[in-house]
Amino acid sequence: MTGVFSTPGTLRLFNATCTGQGIPAGDDNKSLACLFLFGGDDANNLLIPRDNASYAKYASDRDILAFSQEHLLPISHSGGDGREFGLRPSMAALHPLYNSGKMAMVCNGWTLVAPITKAEYLSGGAAIPAHLFSHNDQQVQWQTTVPDSSKKIGRGGRIADLLSYHNTGAELSMNISIGGSNFF
Repeated sequence: MTGVFSTPGTLRLFNATCTGQGIPAGDDNKSLACLFLFGGDDANNLLIPRDNASYAKYASDRDILAFSQEHLLPISHSGGDGREFGLRPSMAALHPLYNSGKMAMVCNGWTLVAPITKAEYLSGGAAIPAHLFSHNDQQVQWQTTVPDSSKKIGRGGRIADLLSYHNTGAELSMNISIGGSNFF
């Protein structure tokens, strides 16, 4: 019962930290927030091509799942390949964060032991992660950063262990999981 009664206070502290309440003005602290959505986001319907040629391909591939081109939230992008991108309309809160340089996205990432070509994969000679096309195994590999082993010790905890001496006297743990038992 102690855990149940202490949870609201812990969550209030966590919320205050995330929203910046109680942080002195001018404090130059920086944080890295890692959100792992367990398949809860369709990246192809989050960051969407807006230029006419790329959007036509997207709309053809996504069919009824495609968002209308005119409702996409344009983002500033300096990739240099001429394509334009936008966020889905429901991401209005993230739109200014991205455009101000306070947010970035990593898209179409995958876990590999080392870079390989399609020919190397098809020939069977390249080192690849165990169960490469298993969604559940890939989730564990993303959380542990160990693609060639079934070791299930998370990278977030390993990083917090290495950096804990920088966080002496902190009122809040360096690493908090509100998602239950996971490997991060």
